[in-house]
Amino acid sequence: MRRLLHIARLPTTKEVVINTFGNYLNVFFTAFYALLLVRIMTPSQYGVLSVLFAITYLLANVLDFGVTASIYSYLPPILHDRQETYKFIKANFVFQTILSTIAIVLLFIFIQPVDNAILKLHVPMSSFFWTFVSIPMFIWQNSLLNIFFAARKFLIANIALNIANVIKTSILLYFIWQKNATINAIIITLGIIGPLLFIVILVYNRYPDVTRILKTSFDRSSIRLKYTLTFFLSSQLFNLSSRVDLFMLSFYLPKAEVGYYGLSQKIILTILTSVNSITQVLSPQFAKANTRTEVQSHIKKAILYMSVPTLLFIIAAILPTWVYTLIFTMQYEKTALITRLLSASYLLYGISAVPSLFFLYTIRKPIHLCVNNFVFLMIISFGCFWLIPRFGVLGPTIAFFACFIWSTIYLFGYYFIEVKKMKE
Repeated sequence: MRRLLHIARLPTTKEVVINTFGNYLNVFFTAFYALLLVRIMTPSQYGVLSVLFAITYLLANVLDFGVTASIYSYLPPILHDRQETYKFIKANFVFQTILSTIAIVLLFIFIQPVDNAILKLHVPMSSFFWTFVSIPMFIWQNSLLNIFFAARKFLIANIALNIANVIKTSILLYFIWQKNATINAIIITLGIIGPLLFIVILVYNRYPDVTRILKTSFDRSSIRLKYTLTFFLSSQLFNLSSRVDLFMLSFYLPKAEVGYYGLSQKIILTILTSVNSITQVLSPQFAKANTRTEVQSHIKKAILYMSVPTLLFIIAAILPTWVYTLIFTMQYEKTALITRLLSASYLLYGISAVPSLFFLYTIRKPIHLCVNNFVFLMIISFGCFWLIPRFGVLGPTIAFFACFIWSTIYLFGYYFIEVKKMKE
């Protein structure tokens, strides 16, 4: 009990609580949108919307170009030097914006043949247009959010995020009231207006800093290309791995089945919010760790905090069907079984994420994550290719189970090898 009280009083615990509460408030809005949308859309329509948002989230993460990891790894140690901080933020923002804009334009040009050959959504080009416009909004929102988190400004960042949520929820409700909640209207509201409001609130809050950043000269040396691009490759392998299931389901199965799975995936992503909340708080601490003792202390603390999302996955895996049908209606009854199996598959996710913090922010060797995520992608891709035609919408749950067993063994194995090389 003494130890638990000590942990409860730690600044890290307070930051985890603030960030987790803020993120789950954000998740509440996401869940609220899902509850609204499943009541006004058919499973097929919801399946199409799920794939379009999967494109947005996947590309927003892909076109991050590793800047997020660079922020957590290099920003905390230089925060005491304002000029260096401004140079770092401006250089990485410009680098990310230029490259992502070029990539978005090129990808939009080729989206129609990709849709005809793979996605088979057959939606108007206007839906793809608004989907692609939302991508830079999410990229800028994520970068700004991570800058505040790296500076341990969790309260103001979460307040801004949820003020934006309240406003965009009001706009979505207005569209529903007017019976004009089309796929395009939903994408514009959630994918463009929401992130833009968040950016405006934080820029207004830190206007003096923003003006100084704009006046700061561009310093190319602030871009850690070797580290950034290695992490970029690693993160994109994982992001592709986490979305390939939905894309392959879209290829093999009717859109109604994709809608059931897409809803289950949202429940999983809701729980993963707690994992992200914990890693966002612990990342700056790992970045400042210099000794084996410090690292081992952070690792133990991280495993303790990760028991929370593990417990949430267990709860989701054992909830009876009537709970899911009560929330999502009988029309989505099949979601219950998918969610239980998918939750069981993700039990090891939080624990496997712990050594990643050490590789990324302490010893700065994202190459270990590259290898892990490449094998992860191979397992999920071949698993979905072989299992979906045989087990249908349940196929990816089996593949993910194998993926997380691999990740846990591989990452902890290399953690023990690398930590031995550090000084006491």
